[in-house]
Amino acid sequence: MRILLSCLLIAGLLSCTPETNADGAAQEGTAATEASAVANGKQQPASGPASKPEEKQEVYKPAFPALELKTWVLSDLEYDGRTYEPENDQRLTMVIRKNQVSGNSGCNDYSGSIALKEDGTFSVSGLASTKKLCQRRMTFEMRFQELLKNAESFSVNQAFLEVNCSNGKLSFSAPN
Repeated sequence: MRILLSCLLIAGLLSCTPETNADGAAQEGTAATEASAVANGKQQPASGPASKPEEKQEVYKPAFPALELKTWVLSDLEYDGRTYEPENDQRLTMVIRKNQVSGNSGCNDYSGSIALKEDGTFSVSGLASTKKLCQRRMTFEMRFQELLKNAESFSVNQAFLEVNCSNGKLSFSAPN
């Protein structure tokens, strides 16, 4: 058994020895091989992070600055004529950025596409969410997501957002 282990160890060590090039110089790994080829004029330098010119990242300018790039926290929701408030330990959120909406609906995270128009039209499509199960929260979460899917219009000022839906309303506040 010792002999077998010794042979495996020696074979492993031999496979780790540096390669030699045509000139007999020791090279280690591909980086050294590429460096030698570039130095000998046989290969163009690889384009990598160091050889790329600096690209300016565009700063996103929201089309709806009063609405976008804020974390809106649900104050209450109106569903089929009744008003419901989240439990004390629930924090339902919504963030709008570019044409995307995302947040937490009490238990699960969600995201989707959003269409906003200057006339106050508001619609959400392709809403998807994680699939965790939270006791005593699922009914509230399902109502929240249903209202979000059925959103039709919005009104906003610096601190409050109301989303009107076909079967209710979502009221949000923006924390400082």
